[in-house]
Amino acid sequence: MIRDQARKTVTTADLIDKVDDLVRSDRRVILRMLAVKVDVSVGTGWTTVYDRLRYRKVSAQWVPKQLTDQHKEMCMGLSFQHLFRYHEDLAFLERIVTCNESWCRQYEPETKPDSMKW
Repeated sequence: MIRDQARKTVTTADLIDKVDDLVRSDRRVILRMLAVKVDVSVGTGWTTVYDRLRYRKVSAQWVPKQLTDQHKEMCMGLSFQHLFRYHEDLAFLERIVTCNESWCRQYEPETKPDSMKW
């Protein structure tokens, strides 16, 4: 039994382009607002964003899962620069500083009762 309010929507290239433009213009848009703006159900919006465009939510923003051609070219260019510099000076790699994103506290955090005192 189909409800009266149920909509059947076909995901077309036009719909995908509209959704892509909206996400690129505001990466913080939520699926409900996206669905309202393009007049589709939230499920169709989700399918379009996740399955068709392959975006993922990262830090409250929609981010393309795959790199664009421009990003790939930039990474390749930087890799060639590093390789060229390495061949010029074998000590080049010793000057590269790498780090991870772990946080090191420079203080001892308070206990919950201590932080509640004025």
